[in-house]
Amino acid sequence: MLLNLVFKIDDMNFTQPTPEKWQIQEYLLVIKIPEGLSNKLIQIKQSFATKFLNESAIKIRPQILILSFSLAESNETNLIHRMRTVIKMHAPFSIELNGYGSFPTHTIYVNVVAKQKILQLVKTLRQLQKWMKADKNKQPYFIVAPYITIACKLLSWQYEKAWNELRYANFSAMLMAEQLVLLKRKPGMHYTIAANFCLKAKHTLGYSQTNLFY
Repeated sequence: MLLNLVFKIDDMNFTQPTPEKWQIQEYLLVIKIPEGLSNKLIQIKQSFATKFLNESAIKIRPQILILSFSLAESNETNLIHRMRTVIKMHAPFSIELNGYGSFPTHTIYVNVVAKQKILQLVKTLRQLQKWMKADKNKQPYFIVAPYITIACKLLSWQYEKAWNELRYANFSAMLMAEQLVLLKRKPGMHYTIAANFCLKAKHTLGYSQTNLFY
């Protein structure tokens, strides 16, 4: 009996993940901003970087963060499949941008107004949080107040000077959220695209209807 069991296991041709696949990766799930609007925001960020001597403004691409987490790369494919199942049940929706906001004394951003649709998306993605953990001490972060970063990690003088100029400045735009992008990186490296997701439903289903995972 033992010999037969050994043969059956060998026949499965089971292979362990390579050591690289067990490495922890950092992930961001973001709403992709259409190219035309993205270019306008990049111009604002470039102007900010020049005027207030802040390189972070041009290092961060315009995007709306949905969540962030750390995960062993070996678990990535399984999570992407689950995320795709949830995200495709949401319909595309409009997002309004209006004016600037800040986190004193280090960050300035573009305000996202009418956040309900984004937070509804976040709520359904919370179903997957047990698959978004590198270990029990690293919990995923889900956004509660969406925004688009202009610059962060500001020195106090940069923040005060920039905020005095931008707090009453006019900026408004509309965009359609039709695609989400999952970005990943090894700690300290640049982000690359791990997956793209499309919002496909004609009407977004209620939370109870998308509660698919246990």
